[in-house]
Amino acid sequence: MNPALEFLVKTRRQKVEFDVEDDFRQMQETKASSGHPDAMRASGMGRSKASGMTGAIVDQEALDQQLGITREKSKCLLLPSQIETMKEEFGLMDKYNDGILKRAEFIKRLRMDMKVVDFIDAEAVRVAGSRKVLTLD
Repeated sequence: MNPALEFLVKTRRQKVEFDVEDDFRQMQETKASSGHPDAMRASGMGRSKASGMTGAIVDQEALDQQLGITREKSKCLLLPSQIETMKEEFGLMDKYNDGILKRAEFIKRLRMDMKVVDFIDAEAVRVAGSRKVLTLD
């Protein structure tokens, strides 16, 4: 692979990781502002991609409702006990209690937990608009 292509791949990977972390922070702030019990309030960490303004959060569901748009949502097929098991692992890894972990480290930890390994091949998500079903693996 030539140096220019390596640089392109590296910068793209960093952008994707940043976007995922940014989306996660926005989700946590939305939960915190709605009084969700699982969320820790993280002030000033969110950023709207569209406007670049700090703290700007767009409620997509409310916007869709105003515009009369109906969207089919993907459906979580995991059992509550399976979700709780993964939340426990997340809580054990979240040493700063900020709700942020590196995705690769979290997946690595889940793959080593025997309770999770038992249901890793379980159907996890039914993708909206298709018959496709994703597993945790």
